[in-house]
This record gives sequence, structure tokens and C-alpha cells, in this order.
Amino acid sequence: MYFLPDRRAPSTRLVTLAWWLLVIIVAAHYVANLASFFTLRGLRSLGTIKSVYDLPDQNQITYNALHGGSTWAFFSLQRVYSAMYNRASEQRIKSSAQGVEEVLEAQGSFGFLMEEPTLEYSRFLSTEPSATASQVELDDLAGPLLLLVAGVAVGLVLALLECCYYATASANAKGSSVGSEMSQQFSQAITTQPAEQLPLSRQPKA
Repeated sequence: MYFLPDRRAPSTRLVTLAWWLLVIIVAAHYVANLASFFTLRGLRSLGTIKSVYDLPDQNQITYNALHGGSTWAFFSLQRVYSAMYNRASEQRIKSSAQGVEEVLEAQGSFGFLMEEPTLEYSRFLSTEPSATASQVELDDLAGPLLLLVAGVAVGLVLALLECCYYATASANAKGSSVGSEMSQQFSQAITTQPAEQLPLSRQPKA
């Protein structure tokens, strides 16, 4: 009876599984960020409004101003902005905080017209991060990397146990020591020599 080590050992399969799990997770994370980037770029391409004159001619973005404020009064007094004033009168915004909150909740479908100093102050106080596609940081890959390290570590332990098992079987078959067989296996692994077929037990002669 002869013994031939299995090339598809559990340790090899475990290390391979951990590696491909890392590759799949990184690829999925990259594809998700790429899709987010193209989605945001598509949303920005819709923003063709360059001035207040473009607002009455579109229906994608609703807009309003602070009721009773200087911007509201300006629109009400200018004839060219009468259409904007009539549309903005449908819903009254009673405070700048309410207008900013509605802008954040609308996510690009609502515009709040206000004075530049007040706008800059509101932007300064806002702690909401901008909606941009984030880069893949090393912290995002901490889990997959730990999974890879754990898989490699467990695979190495299994490989060592397999080596001890095969060395013990080979030593019993040859009548040599386990240490010499392990040394021979390590040298064969380093020099990429093919493993020899070892008799697991001797057949009695007829």
C-alpha cells in the first residue's frame, strides 16, 4: 500500500479561500464607490441652472425664499421675477433654519434663496458632510485584511499539522525518525521537488 499526499490539502484550500474573499470584498467595495461616483456625476449634470432666470423655465427643482425677508421683497417688487414670486408664494418659509432643513431633506430637488452672508453662515454652521464618492481607505479594508491574516494563520497551522502527520507516517514506514522526515519534507518544499510515494505499510511476501 502506498501513500501519496493530497495536493488539495485543507490548508491550501483555506488560504486560497481567504485570499479570494479579500479580492471579492475589495472588488465589491470598488464597484460600489465607482457606481456612487457616476451617480453623483449624473446628478450634477442635471444642474444646468446658472442664474435665477432659469428657475421658472424648469420643473425639476422647486424653490422658495424666506417669507418677509429682503429676498422675498425683492422678488415681489421686480416684474421679471413675478413668476418666481407667485410660485414661491405657494409655500411660505418662516425661518432660514426651516429653509436649510428642507434643502437638506430634499437632496437636490429644492432650492432656498437667501442672502449671501446668511448663506455662508449657514454653510459654516452645517456639519453635514458633502455627498461625494469616498476613497477606499485602509481602515475600510481592516476587516477583510484581518480575515486574510486569520485564514493564512489557520492554514499555516493546518499545514504544520499535516506535515507532522505525513512525517510520522513516513517515519513509521521507513523506520526512520520523525525529525529527519520533516527536514526532508521541508527541503523538498523549498526546492519544489515532487513528493515521493511512501509505503504506508509493508505487504507480506508470498
